Amino acid sequence: MVGNHESVTTIGLPQKSVRIQSSGAARKSEPKNLLEELQKKDIVERS
Repeated sequence: MVGNHESVTTIGLPQKSVRIQSSGAARKSEPKNLLEELQKKDIVERS
């Protein structure tokens, strides 16, 4: 699931994907927050 979100983010926002990769440690400590951010950005992109 996380990989799916990352690939979508890479297509829409390459800079964001780089930030996600560099924030690997943050992803492990706060997976829900990152998932929420990705979902919100997904909705914004689709709107």
